[in-house]
This record gives sequence, C-alpha cells and structure tokens, in this order.
Amino acid sequence: MPGYRLADAVHLARYDRATIVLDLAADRYVLAAGALHTVLHDALLPGPISDGEERAMATLLSKKLICPADCAPHASYLPPTLADRTSLLPVPPAAMGWRGFLIILRMIKTMIEVRHRPILDLVRGLQARKAQIPLAQTVPQDGLSYASSVAAALRGADLLLGANHHCLPRSICAMRLMLEHGLTPSMVMGVTEKPFEAHCWIELGPFVVADAPDRIMPYTPIFVL
Repeated sequence: MPGYRLADAVHLARYDRATIVLDLAADRYVLAAGALHTVLHDALLPGPISDGEERAMATLLSKKLICPADCAPHASYLPPTLADRTSLLPVPPAAMGWRGFLIILRMIKTMIEVRHRPILDLVRGLQARKAQIPLAQTVPQDGLSYASSVAAALRGADLLLGANHHCLPRSICAMRLMLEHGLTPSMVMGVTEKPFEAHCWIELGPFVVADAPDRIMPYTPIFVL
C-alpha cells in the first residue's frame, strides 16, 4: 500500500486519545478520535496499513485530510519558532491616538472580508507578504511602539464592535498592519481539547499583541504563520 501524507493546508494538534485537525482549505476543524486518531498517525508512518484499519483510512481519504504520498506536490513551508510559552509578555500599554480610529476602520473591513473570502486565500496572502520581509533577531523599539499602538486600537475595537469574539479578523488585521510597518509577527491558531475551543492571536518575538499571555496559555498551537 502506498504511503500517505497530510493533504495540503491540513494541520494537527495531537492529544493522548484524539487529534484535532485544522483543514484550512475547507475552513473547518475535525475531531479524529478512536480509530480515526490511531489510523491518522499510523498512515503518516512508513509501512502498510492493517486490514482492520482500512475503513478508517477510507474516511480520512474521503474527508481529504490525507492523500497518497505521490499526489500533487505539497506546498509546505517551515513555520517560525515560537517564543517560550512561559516567557511571553504583553506589549507595553499605549493610549489610542488618532491612528487608532483608522485601525478600527481597517478592522471593520477585515471582518467583512473574512466573511466573504476563503480563509486559505487570506492566509496565503499574509504568507507571501511576510516572505518579502527580512526576519529580525530582535524587535526594534519603534516596532514595539507601533505594535503597542495597534494593540490599543484593537482593544478599542473590542469595546466598540465586540471584536474580542472575532479573533481571526482581529489577528489578520493586526498582522497586515505590522507587515506594512516592516515587522514580521507570527499569527498563531491554537486549540484546546476538553472542551474544544479555538483561538487566534498575534505574537511579535516574546510579545503577545492585543491578548493577555495567560489568555492564550491553555491553547496548543496548531498552525503558525
């Protein structure tokens, strides 16, 4: 039996008895538990699949979570290394100045865009833009100040728009703004198993932008851009 690999734009967070699957192409999360959990990881290892696992294999293939290893080339990339989870810091506080109102308008536009465009298109756009910016070893002071102003504006958007319940457009908006400023933040999607929850946030070096570090600590990163 041929080997298998994850389908394009599929990412995993593995737990003891289940795996949470993020399928960016379909804009969905899938819980693989029981036989699906076992077979999903067995299929990614060298060697044949046992006869008793073929039904679960058919399910994984039909859901397009895996594909034969020799199918179309995999558009893979190496995600950035995240900061130590125990050393994350909030960006320094800042007052929301006039720029904040422009950022809130960008946030509204992004919320509308997320409703009408496939998430994979948005992610690939961010990935292409980030690839054009040289990675810095440290966060420059002016960059940190700008990130603080972005965080302050997004907190204002939380109050005005309830944007705290729209973490994906908030993160996309923040990442775009910082990329335009020449910074290279990371957008992180994380999940928890019990209960299942998903969250998205932005990190800039050791700093969390527009989220408290203890807010994101329970989440296991499943996708990092």
